[in-house]
Amino acid sequence: MKNKFKKKTFIFWLLLVIVVGLLFLIKRDLFNLGFLNVFLAEYKLLAVIIYIFILALTGLFLTPSTPFTIASLLFFSPFEAFVYNLIGIVFSLTIAYYFLQFLGFDKFLKNKYPKKIPYIKERLKKKEFPIIVVWSFTPFFPTDLIIYASSSLRISYIKCLFGVLIGEGALNAIYLFSLGALFVL
Repeated sequence: MKNKFKKKTFIFWLLLVIVVGLLFLIKRDLFNLGFLNVFLAEYKLLAVIIYIFILALTGLFLTPSTPFTIASLLFFSPFEAFVYNLIGIVFSLTIAYYFLQFLGFDKFLKNKYPKKIPYIKERLKKKEFPIIVVWSFTPFFPTDLIIYASSSLRISYIKCLFGVLIGEGALNAIYLFSLGALFVL
């Protein structure tokens, strides 16, 4: 029953993304967000702070940041979105690294991913930095898992930070600059 629900949810979201993407390419006037441009012109610093705060919370609530990353192109240039996303990654990673265990999320992750956590920890013991980079770059793997595993193995915060920044930074660059080029079409 649970797998059927996951499959239906995945199909729903996939269809939604395809429909919205096609609508954007065919009927761009439906996506006129001029009122946001007025708000951003007047309150850009506030918008940036709110956006980075939302990204930081993704680390606390174990929420994927990809939808926020893509949506940021509605408000910022690809370069600005990239910089703000990197700042958000730093805050999100810091929250996940230091506070997941403190808040009891380590038990949640152990229960949610009982087979993955020991597997990740075992692999991390061998080649920490490359695994953190590759894991963070792969969009199908939850980055919070690798951060939690790094924290629980006492892998240095700096090593974890740079690994995630390289992996997620590269992935965000691909998303933002390729989609930013599409928006210009």
